Amino acid sequence: MLLRVLIVAMLLAAGRAYAQQSLEKAPAADPRVMNEIRQAMEANRYREAMQQQAERSYNLTQTREYQAGIEQLKTKIFPNYQAQDQNNGVELDNGDRLYLFVSSSMPLEVVRRYARQIEGLPGATLVLRGFIGGASRVKPTLRYKNKVLADEESCTEATCKTINTAMAVDPVLFQRYQIKRVPAVVTVGGLTGAGQCSEGNKDVVKIRQKNASFGDAPLLAHLEKMAESGDQVAARYRDKVKKHENR
Repeated sequence: MLLRVLIVAMLLAAGRAYAQQSLEKAPAADPRVMNEIRQAMEANRYREAMQQQAERSYNLTQTREYQAGIEQLKTKIFPNYQAQDQNNGVELDNGDRLYLFVSSSMPLEVVRRYARQIEGLPGATLVLRGFIGGASRVKPTLRYKNKVLADEESCTEATCKTINTAMAVDPVLFQRYQIKRVPAVVTVGGLTGAGQCSEGNKDVVKIRQKNASFGDAPLLAHLEKMAESGDQVAARYRDKVKKHENR
């Protein structure tokens, strides 16, 4: 029995000595490798934080309070946005939509040209991502809207005669159709559930089809390209724009 105990003790001692020796002989970690590992860990934490923030921002835009605030600002700044839907309700029942996503950073003459090309078209809207200078500042967006929709470009007063084109601020629409650059033209068919919230709200507003075209080109060029791919909504709007331009 004593012999067995001595043998076990010797084996344990030998194991510890071998482990210590192995650690001493192990090569030191390359500083460059360790630095890359640390950077990867930091980047991963940053991505996770950004993803969480993006999810929180998106969830905020889907709340009733946020939607109600956007609708109130729309009514205040763009009264013809809702008025056009009401005046052309019969024609809008087919669920066709034509969204022209634009930005105040684009040349004013380009945005004005788009505004005239969709003047009076049911379901057609110029869409801005957000209010110029932030939602707390309404006047810069109001001045920009007046410049875009003024019948005469030289007129800069709030009382200027304006054209009948719908214009809206709707960040939720930008999110729904994943608009990363402007100008962008989006056609939608079979839209239902509109009227109570942003048409970008997927939970309430349903669509049957959608199509998109990007780039600084005349509206007809966008619609022609989309119609060639089989987009019937684009074909209908193309015919309306042609009729409008030939008046």
